[in-house]
Amino acid sequence: MAPTEQEFFSALQCIEDYLKTQDMLGGALKDGLLNLARGKYTLGSSLGQQRYPGDMRASALLQPCPAGAEDAIYEEFSLQTVTVQHAGQMHHTNSTAEQHQQHGQHEQQPEQETAGRTAAGAAVAAAGSESLSGRHACSSNDPLAWFSALPPQPVRQAQSDFAAALQHAVAAANALQRLRQLAADLGLQEEDAASDAS
Repeated sequence: MAPTEQEFFSALQCIEDYLKTQDMLGGALKDGLLNLARGKYTLGSSLGQQRYPGDMRASALLQPCPAGAEDAIYEEFSLQTVTVQHAGQMHHTNSTAEQHQQHGQHEQQPEQETAGRTAAGAAVAAAGSESLSGRHACSSNDPLAWFSALPPQPVRQAQSDFAAALQHAVAAANALQRLRQLAADLGLQEEDAASDAS
């Protein structure tokens, strides 16, 4: 079955999304590692694995999204994260799914690079205020508190960079899953396998 013009456009859009998120992922990781190196230079030996708490818990959970179509065989993923404000507040957000799963609305989205790099800050800004006791209770969950009561700015920025990198990684995986699903819908995989066998 020959792909229609709309299906061909959708495939190109998925490829563009994948390449764009891969590029943003590389940039966020590069910035995060650079800021982490700057923070380690500032904090010295106090920034390292020996300061990790014994009861450290994951701050992000990757979950499969409900299938958009009954015949979908490639699942997409939703990133459930816990964003901890430096003042101690916690906010649960599903920012990756909200920012990167708009299949047919790419032309209406703002620049993904700007949105991705500020995603953690936007989630923090949207969090409501909590009680004073709640803020103190949550402050121990902030990884920055493991190293210093007043961590330097490069360490704070590294945390935001790595949070953005995680979101970009999930977005890239979702774009690839959409491309695989589109190829399966068009029967391109079977055609490729048949041509390889011949």
